[in-house]
Amino acid sequence: MSPDSPFAEFTDEEFAEYFEGDPIEDHRFRRFRINTPLRILGLVVAAAMLAGSLTIIVDQIKDFASLNTTDEIREQGLDRVAESRWGWLASDVQIDSIPEPRIGGFVRNGPPNGVIFVDLRPWSPERLDELIDHELGHLLDYALWNEGGEGERRGGLDSEVWAECSAVANGTRRIDPGPVDTEYHCYADELVVYEETMAPVGEVCKTWGIEECR
Repeated sequence: MSPDSPFAEFTDEEFAEYFEGDPIEDHRFRRFRINTPLRILGLVVAAAMLAGSLTIIVDQIKDFASLNTTDEIREQGLDRVAESRWGWLASDVQIDSIPEPRIGGFVRNGPPNGVIFVDLRPWSPERLDELIDHELGHLLDYALWNEGGEGERRGGLDSEVWAECSAVANGTRRIDPGPVDTEYHCYADELVVYEETMAPVGEVCKTWGIEECR
């Protein structure tokens, strides 16, 4: 025990007898122990901060553009078409610059021909898959209603909302938890409308290219 310690006048045996513990260490640090509720609160706060950070990290990974050439983008687009539930509605994926409007892609319609056009820009695989599912949602729209009455189609959903919810239903997009500044959104209640509209559909027929029904 250091001569300068306030407990230097006690022997180890006397200290243990008076303070009921190990000579110095137990008494010194007992007062600084964090109580259990405070420790749990700290863990909860740390977990919440980590969860927020993970969401940011996941979004950054999804935005990492690793597809830069026409061939890379087209190959990824065709792969997603082949994997998607509604991929059979598309006959091809073509890549070209879309100067105006500045959109990621579109499907030609009037009459629709099942070709998905994708803007030549850097894409991440995840964002491109989301776009392909969005455009397939438009082809699904055309196949189901074939330019039918606007008030009867899509369960009343806007065309872009329908396509966005189609991407959500097919697993490449997340629901928007709150208001967004563009027409491209799918809120929880809109997804319900999409799912309820699709529930009674027994067969989908495309009326372009090689016509078929599934």
